[in-house]
Amino acid sequence: MLFSFSLMYVIYKTLLKGSAPIIVYLLTTALSVSLSLFIVSVRPLLFSTAFLLILVSTLLYHKKKIKYLPILFFVWANMHADFTLGLFIFGVYKLMSILEQRKRHINLNSLIKTTWPLLLSFMVTAINPFGINLWRTLLNEINTNPLQSIAEFKPLSYNLSLLTILAIHIITGLILAGAYMQRKKFYMWYLLLILFFFVLSSRSIYFERVLIVIGAFVLKDFLVYLHQTASNIQAKHVNKAWQALAPVLVALLTITSIEHLIITGTYNWEEDKMYPNKAVDYVKRNPPEGKMLNRYDWGGYLIWQLPEYKTFIDGRMASWRYDSGKYILIDYFNILTNPKENQELLDSYIDNYNIGWALISKDFELYTFLTEQRSWQETYQDNNSVILLKN
Repeated sequence: MLFSFSLMYVIYKTLLKGSAPIIVYLLTTALSVSLSLFIVSVRPLLFSTAFLLILVSTLLYHKKKIKYLPILFFVWANMHADFTLGLFIFGVYKLMSILEQRKRHINLNSLIKTTWPLLLSFMVTAINPFGINLWRTLLNEINTNPLQSIAEFKPLSYNLSLLTILAIHIITGLILAGAYMQRKKFYMWYLLLILFFFVLSSRSIYFERVLIVIGAFVLKDFLVYLHQTASNIQAKHVNKAWQALAPVLVALLTITSIEHLIITGTYNWEEDKMYPNKAVDYVKRNPPEGKMLNRYDWGGYLIWQLPEYKTFIDGRMASWRYDSGKYILIDYFNILTNPKENQELLDSYIDNYNIGWALISKDFELYTFLTEQRSWQETYQDNNSVILLKN
């Protein structure tokens, strides 16, 4: 929560440019932070969201600081794969700059001067524990079919509350309306990126976060425009309509912000509810033998908390496959959801990888199969997780 409010303050200071009422900036900040974090929990994606905002702010308002962006990308590449989105945004910005220069005389020296921050930013991303192999893995993930089975890469989920869905559509509509009505004010590269990520967000909820973070700047200016327009309008009926509509809109979006930032957000950030922290404590006190069979979305947490145990699967493995072309993630989902029909597959993993215990959830089909059909012993249980030992 402390980091979230710190991030909110950074975004507020970043957006604070102009002479609009303070409520406009506070509202934009609250919306941009809370709605962009609705698929974020305690993981490096939080920092990636902040880096994305810093990048776009630098390209829009602080061009003299572009030369420092390679430092940002060095840190970013060592924290989260979203740095590739950052390079894409930076690349679009530089491409549009070069096209603008074509209207004037352009030579090799001016081209190098224009592109060196981008080229250096790209090169420093290879300075990581995996070197250039990091890029190979990320390129393999571009057309990875199993990603479609992961919740955050699916279209906007209607398992979300009606209020949340409505707020997301409203803020997206405000961003698009603001981009269109202020198209002469903003740069073409920025408007193209808003349109591009809007299209992607219709296919994957992951990009809704990116759209909202990038669109925070146009959203802020559009709210300023609406406020000034309403203030200048003399017609009584228009004023009355605005006075009636504005509080409703502000109330709806603000309530949704509070819901995500405080209520939903705290759930995602509490280890007891989101991650198996108590089970991890039990493992540290009672180290089991053999390797671990774990739940996919706990992988990163287990790497952090139990580095002495190799995870069976985690977020890095979405694109991993055998020479035959078979994806490991698909095998995992088959074992998890239908272990009875995939007994040979499960046994092959248990034998080949010397799996001796499992850290999963009790509501999984795999739990029922292992305890009832294979007589695995349950040694620990809480509301979030169970630990099973192989017989």
